[in-house]
Amino acid sequence: MKKLFAGKKFNGHIHIPPSKSHTIRSILFSFLKFGKTVINNPLISDDTKMALSFCSKMGADIIINKYSVIIDSSSLKNTDEVYIDCGNSGTTLFFSTAVSSLFDFKVHFTGDSSLSSRSVKGLLNALKKMGVLISVKSDNSKEWYLPYFIKGKALASDIIINCTTSQFVSALLLIMPLLDGESTLTVSNLCERPYIEMTLSYLKMNNISYYVSEDLTFYRFSGSEKYVKDNYIIPPDMSSALPFYALKVLTSSEIVFDNFFTDRLQADYKAFEVIDSMMKDEKSVFDIGDFPDSLPVLCCTATQAKRPVLFKNVANARIKETDRIKVISENLNILGIKTQQTVDSIKIYPNKTLHGGILDSYNDHRIAMALSVLSALCKGDVYLKNEKCTNVSFPDFWNIMESISY
Repeated sequence: MKKLFAGKKFNGHIHIPPSKSHTIRSILFSFLKFGKTVINNPLISDDTKMALSFCSKMGADIIINKYSVIIDSSSLKNTDEVYIDCGNSGTTLFFSTAVSSLFDFKVHFTGDSSLSSRSVKGLLNALKKMGVLISVKSDNSKEWYLPYFIKGKALASDIIINCTTSQFVSALLLIMPLLDGESTLTVSNLCERPYIEMTLSYLKMNNISYYVSEDLTFYRFSGSEKYVKDNYIIPPDMSSALPFYALKVLTSSEIVFDNFFTDRLQADYKAFEVIDSMMKDEKSVFDIGDFPDSLPVLCCTATQAKRPVLFKNVANARIKETDRIKVISENLNILGIKTQQTVDSIKIYPNKTLHGGILDSYNDHRIAMALSVLSALCKGDVYLKNEKCTNVSFPDFWNIMESISY
């Protein structure tokens, strides 16, 4: 349990870490090049280590340098069976599950308790329709949770999928260009559009030809293509910058970002605009369906708005590392903030007087970072359980917070 920052002031420079979403995509695209690729400025965190571990266990050679990672998948070692522990990384689980369907040996998947509570049914059903053998533990078969194993090879197919998470769609986009023959993908209930656009940008970097409808709900691939890019550069992570931007706004602190970069392929760039609009009292209702990962920070910031703030179209936030609507609401209630939930929304009732308490991240890195920011406004001591979860995306988060507080 960590004591947070009640009563502290802040001043200093922030160097934003590299993007987790870009790093994991670059790792998997590099692996599927079946050659040698250099990734410059990658994020090395618990989640990205899981993605690198997957590539290594699948037979690639991995070299981690100070400022780069080299992935060589040009001569994969033959194997009969592989066991993959994805830890807490949903992106690694979903992407590597799809990638594994390209190989004709068994790949077993496990993860921590949080990841094991996230249904993989939509993705596994799609792969099953593509001819992939799926074996889920019998008592988990209703919703298709971990553990499970799959065995390819996936066949070119016409797939329809409900977009409960954009990661299912991105996972299929990752493999469809490589299949023998034409494939199509039809998506219903599209969500988290910027993350899908990020995946499409990687297809474009690799000169993949495809058709996509303007609304991103239909895709067609001719198949039998190859990934060719041998060098990636990872930009700063806007999701990691967001808590510090909220801290700067809420505490009127002199916080300077040394490497801020507006990357419109990262969904959370829109969250910065929401904070500005909310704190200027321009709006009080926000549809954040494209960037639900920002919900914890936005909820904490909304506690200091001039009027109640509603965040809607965020049902997807309930199936992340935690049920983020439920967990952020519980923690805010402890600090004296009234909230109101529906299935896909949360309303925050501002309160300028926040007291202390014992909070819990429930091992969700975004919850932990958001609550650390809000703690600065509390009148009593604030403690946080399960603070080490920030290692999945921002290993240096607590060191930076300590270094700029006084």
